[in-house]
Amino acid sequence: MVASAKPRDERRDDGLGVIHSSLITLGLAILPASRSSESPEADTLARRMAGGAAWTLLAFAAGKFLGFGTNIALARLLDPADFGVVSFAMVLIGAFLLLQDLGVGAAIVYTKADIGKIGGTALTINLATASALFVATALISGAISAFSDADELAAIVTVLALGLVATAAGSVQAALLTKELAFRRKFLPDVLPLLLSGIVSIALALLGYGVWSLVWGYLTKSVSATFALWLIAPARPRPQFDRQIASDLLRYGRHISLSSVIGFAVQNIDYFIVGHRLGTAALGLYTLAFTVASLPSTIVGQQIATATFPAYTRLRSAPVTLTKLFGDTFTITCALAIALGAAICIGMPSLIGPLLGEKWLGIIGPLQILTIFGVVRAIEFTFSPLYRAIGRPEIMWKSSAVRLIIVTPALFWGAGRSIESVAAVQVVVGLIFIPVNGLILARLLGLGTRGLWRLLLPQLLGLVALGAVIAAGYGAPVSRVAVGHPVGATVLAALAIAAQWAVLVWWNPALLARCVESPRIVQLRRRLGGGQH
Repeated sequence: MVASAKPRDERRDDGLGVIHSSLITLGLAILPASRSSESPEADTLARRMAGGAAWTLLAFAAGKFLGFGTNIALARLLDPADFGVVSFAMVLIGAFLLLQDLGVGAAIVYTKADIGKIGGTALTINLATASALFVATALISGAISAFSDADELAAIVTVLALGLVATAAGSVQAALLTKELAFRRKFLPDVLPLLLSGIVSIALALLGYGVWSLVWGYLTKSVSATFALWLIAPARPRPQFDRQIASDLLRYGRHISLSSVIGFAVQNIDYFIVGHRLGTAALGLYTLAFTVASLPSTIVGQQIATATFPAYTRLRSAPVTLTKLFGDTFTITCALAIALGAAICIGMPSLIGPLLGEKWLGIIGPLQILTIFGVVRAIEFTFSPLYRAIGRPEIMWKSSAVRLIIVTPALFWGAGRSIESVAAVQVVVGLIFIPVNGLILARLLGLGTRGLWRLLLPQLLGLVALGAVIAAGYGAPVSRVAVGHPVGATVLAALAIAAQWAVLVWWNPALLARCVESPRIVQLRRRLGGGQH
């Protein structure tokens, strides 16, 4: 799928992640270094989690590489309004995509029940829900089109809803592979659909299909992903229904589903408001700006969260190890997200014109503001998998509900001015909720405010160092001109990130040592040294 929507679990295909994939793999190597005498199994789990994360990140980097090329081609072939129309339609489709699961996928990961017993019921629930939502979409599509200036919106949203049923058909297999930390086997279902989607979208855009090239590209992705999951995953569930199994799955899953839907509303209400108040052309600019700016959350936060959730669930009976693993995860997520955010904020403005053309220059302002929000979202991603793993998923939807109440009127106010104002509102509200979630989680884990402060302080100091270098680069007239060129921007970004990491390593000298001592590096050294260490 191209950069036409941002559903919470599928921020996609905007590229640039390949540049930082090695940094992320290095950062995740820290996670296996957590040690505890509490459970020997914990070390093995952490290693499996890091290995799985490496495969997840490899798939993610490959997807971003494919998506980056696709987006450049489509941005040149299509107008911002085309992206805006599909983005507007995906506000509804993305919400339904989360609702159709009813949290069953997360329940499969969480439960200890055999997949052979619960898989058929889980599949039935998801297919039935997806089919019902498709019918509902077709019925209300006309009313939805009244909120946009696009005549084709009703037809587009109806066709896109077919993807709900296609995705539901592979939901059990996707959850099972995640549960088993089988991210290597998930590589093909994660990457191949993006390749096929890009080929279809670009081919149709060249043939003059306009906005429909995005629609058929999305459906290609949904269908091919499900087909690949059925080929790869060991489970072959047949639709059946057991009331007790359904009750058990939904008892846990309802909190996940409610949290996902409310969270989706929080993250996508801006799309609806911008499209309704400023039009599809402005929404197209905002969409692409958000897609690029959200790279810290998609590349760092979301991918680490995907890898940590199944590991956290297995460590919930070992609280000391669980807390230590969360601390390491939080540290590396913050460090990498801030570094990536700085690279985007400094480097991307000089590349917009050459890569996408002058018609996309309007994304520069909101892009730089939204990059801060992308970093904030990456940090927030560290909280949700732990809430779910310790059996407290209701905290997520309650927090999201409060956030939705706060952010909606603020976004209406911002949209009355400009898309830059909308972006600024996102940043301010996001910054409010990071400490709120941090305090809640610190209480649940027994960290206390002092323990939470120990996690935050080095990140804040690193951020100050990074900001000082950036301010110096933009402050002097000579360097300000140089930063306008891709080479100068790259140099400034590298210096700023180096300053940030110098502070982090100074604060915690073991940071790099843990990377060197991680199991993957040790194994590599043994191979290169002929088994000697």
